[in-house]
Amino acid sequence: MTTSKVIQFAAGLEREGKPRGIRVGCWPHATRGTQNVVVMEAGPASRLVYITNKSDDPGFWSLNENQLNGLRSSGKEWFAVLLVGRLETGYVLTSLQVEKGTHSWSQNRSDFKVHEGQEISGSFTFDRFSDAFAHLMAGLG
Repeated sequence: MTTSKVIQFAAGLEREGKPRGIRVGCWPHATRGTQNVVVMEAGPASRLVYITNKSDDPGFWSLNENQLNGLRSSGKEWFAVLLVGRLETGYVLTSLQVEKGTHSWSQNRSDFKVHEGQEISGSFTFDRFSDAFAHLMAGLG
């Protein structure tokens, strides 16, 4: 499910990227036409960002297995952004961190349930959108 915070975060990436020559838009290969996966492109370089919002406090994030399979098979670099609280607060996980996590995260049907704390240790933590943007842009353009 795409929440307004996910849409707002993706719009922020697009707004910040445009003056820098970075195009941001929905990834057309995401399953079910979701807005949770965006592609960021700068010239020939591109990467994917899977954005999800925490359910409730002390809730969890859901990462859909079909979305993850699409990201894995894309051949592109990808990240997961886990939003919590305010729009400008959350975590960025690399694809490697997500892959390691899927071996220990609980799974319900086709979703991995990710909880704060030890399950996301080592991820990049941000409390300002500008920090998340800079982290996601590093090396892109």
